[in-house]
Amino acid sequence: MEIDLRGWLLALSNVLLYWLVQMFNDVLGDHGLTLHLGALYLILPAACLRQGWALLLAFATGWLIDAPLPVTFGFHSVLYALTVTLLYAFQRSLGRAGLGQLILVALGVNAILILVQSLLLAGPLLGNSLYWLRVGGDLLASTLALPLIGWWFLSWERWLLLLTGSGTEAPESA
Repeated sequence: MEIDLRGWLLALSNVLLYWLVQMFNDVLGDHGLTLHLGALYLILPAACLRQGWALLLAFATGWLIDAPLPVTFGFHSVLYALTVTLLYAFQRSLGRAGLGQLILVALGVNAILILVQSLLLAGPLLGNSLYWLRVGGDLLASTLALPLIGWWFLSWERWLLLLTGSGTEAPESA
């Protein structure tokens, strides 16, 4: 596998986004809300990297997210890898999509990720209405924040890729 500069740039961007989301969550935690923006970590890697590098980036980002959480090791890594694999089927379309279209895809993928994560982690809380009220609040907050943060973040990633002479198009041998 040939090293792709785009993978490193997207990995550093994911670390930046993770750091910013954690700062938002520190503030929102006092109000009982948590932002989940997992789709933003996965959209451009699925669009412009070879599948092996996109999966590696999904695993690394998942481990970064899992590190401070009381979840099974690799929980988000597996969830993100499955999501990247599904998004990879639409690689050509994602690479040519505009920012607005990518935001719409991210909104749908993010909502599915939040619901799947909530179902898998619910355990004995599955029948508790307060748990689902919290999940609904997090889903609403994330859905409202994603277009604003996503527009900035996807523009940032595209700018970095264009600055280095790369683009968001899929690799030739993908």
